[in-house]
Amino acid sequence: MSSSAVMKSLLGRKQSVRPLVTASKPTLSSNHAILPEPSARYLKLITDGAEEHSLPSEYLSFLYSIRPYMITTRKQKAGQVLILAIWAPIILSFLGLGKVFADEEGKIPAWLGKLMGLVFGGVWSSYDAVFKGVFGDGERTIGEDDEGGDEDEERGLRRRGEKMPLLSSEICIHALKETGISETNARSA
Repeated sequence: MSSSAVMKSLLGRKQSVRPLVTASKPTLSSNHAILPEPSARYLKLITDGAEEHSLPSEYLSFLYSIRPYMITTRKQKAGQVLILAIWAPIILSFLGLGKVFADEEGKIPAWLGKLMGLVFGGVWSSYDAVFKGVFGDGERTIGEDDEGGDEDEERGLRRRGEKMPLLSSEICIHALKETGISETNARSA
């Protein structure tokens, strides 16, 4: 299945475009099971910003219905400690290098940016390949007796390697439509 749209190019000419990757439309359930759960701190930033910009109350209700991630098992806590013990010194070293090599405007050299990208890619790869399987899901609250097995698959949780942003525009527009707010009104809010 392919979808295409007509967009204006930088030169002002109309041009037909197709996405390189298409994703199925996400479904939102009462517990938002397909989405990684945000930290309480991040969720507070999002809701404070939504309030500050006077977003529609239906959308605010949607944001308030998202539960924050909480570590609920010893295995998750052990995984958190271990991943921090392995990766935090490396990340902090690169952040220190960023301070040393940053120019007057605070920009770091491209080579350092690429290395930092590789390091963060390594963090996610180690999480996806090892930590999640051994220590349980670190993006979603799980119960004491649920270690993320077949029940997760039945509920439609995403599989290893499938990344989805917390509040992509498509998810937000879908949520707004569910609450009866049109996309045009949402974009002008």
